[in-house]
This record gives sequence, structure tokens and C-alpha cells, in this order.
Amino acid sequence: MRFPMIVHPALPLTSSGTSQALSVREIAAYEFEASDAEDALATLKKFRELWEAFVPKVRAIVQASAGKPWPSEEPRVVEADRDRRALKAQLGNLAVINDPLAHLLRTTFLQPQDGLYTIFGKRSGSTWTTEVDPQRFEWVIAESEGILTEGESKVTAQRDRARRQAALLQRQLDDARAHELARLEVEHVSFKGLWKRLTTTRFGKVATWTVITLLSGILTAYGVPAIVKIVTTIWGLIRTRFGS
Repeated sequence: MRFPMIVHPALPLTSSGTSQALSVREIAAYEFEASDAEDALATLKKFRELWEAFVPKVRAIVQASAGKPWPSEEPRVVEADRDRRALKAQLGNLAVINDPLAHLLRTTFLQPQDGLYTIFGKRSGSTWTTEVDPQRFEWVIAESEGILTEGESKVTAQRDRARRQAALLQRQLDDARAHELARLEVEHVSFKGLWKRLTTTRFGKVATWTVITLLSGILTAYGVPAIVKIVTTIWGLIRTRFGS
């Protein structure tokens, strides 16, 4: 499952456009990371369900075989080994699983001499006997439970961190877009914005040149004679008043 990206209307690429594009890519990366972590958690959950069904079966065999050799030929041992193989098949998908849990799942129950006694056999000095030790079994199970719990915690923390980072960047990007839109709206209705559009765009330059040319023609045709006439009249009045 992938987290959907929130699609916003495109804005002109200004000085902040590059950083906004980078933020979008970072958000996508964090969302992808969170999605992968969510998939890993789902795999861990499935694994734990199989594990919780597997442990009681093996525990019953161990307790019944305490101080005795492992009963590798019993039907319930064959069934437990089949469950072990099903869990082992999941190991490649779970990087968080390590020993002793991984060791247990890689060790066959049908040939105890191939390492099974080193996991929950009884120890005598520096050697392993062919006797089952329930206490060592419970130690291995407790360690394995701890590995699973720690793995779930790590993956959950990774998912939550990625989600928080994606959400933080999304808020910052939304704020930047809102600020840019507000700036464009103010500039659009201001005299500065109007003058900028009239002097920087091709259409604006043509329109500005046309208006100025017309105004110049009107001023030349009507304004100048009128001004000359007014000045002449005023000068005549001055001469009449002071020359008499």
C-alpha cells in the first residue's frame, strides 16, 4: 500500500520554486519509506501469528521429552518441523530477525544431531548431551520473543518518523504555497504589479507604447495650441494693465 500524494495546483517557478520541488520529492521519499515500514509490520504480524501457534506445539514436545533424547520420529515432531519450515520461509523478508531465533528456525527437528541439541539440549561441561533441557528451550523462546518485540518497535519507530517528516514537510510546503499565492494576489491588484505587467510582458509593452504614443499625439495636437493661446492671453492682459 502506498500513501497517496496530495496534488496541489502548479505555481509559477519563482526563486522558491526549486526548494518547493525538492520538498515534494522529499515528501514522496518519506511516504515511500513509511509505506515500506507498514508492509514490514504486516509481515511481522503474520510471522508472529505463525510463531504463536508454533511455540506451544514445540513446548509440549520439549516438556514431554525432558531429560530424554529428542523424539524425532513422532508425528507431532514432523508437524512441528513443517511449521518451522513455514516460519523459516519468512526469514528473507524480515531483516530484524537474528539469532537465536534465526538459528532455531534454520535447524531441522528431524535430525537432532545436526544442531538441535545445541539449542535446547542439556550441557555437560563443554559438550552437549542428547537430553532435552526445557529450561534452555524456554530461554531460547524468551530471547526469540524479545527479538520479535524489538523488531516491531524499530519498524514502528521508522514508520512513525517517516510519517512525521512527511507531514512536517507537507505543512511547510502548504505554508510556502499559501504565502506565494497571497503575494501574487497582492501584486496582481497593486500599481506595482500593474506597472510590472505593462513593462515586462510583450503584450504589456505593446499596450504601454500604444497608449503613450496616443497621449503624445493628443497632447501635441490639442494641448500645445491651447497652452500657447492661454499664455498669449495672459501676456496680453499684463501688457494692457501695466502698459496703459
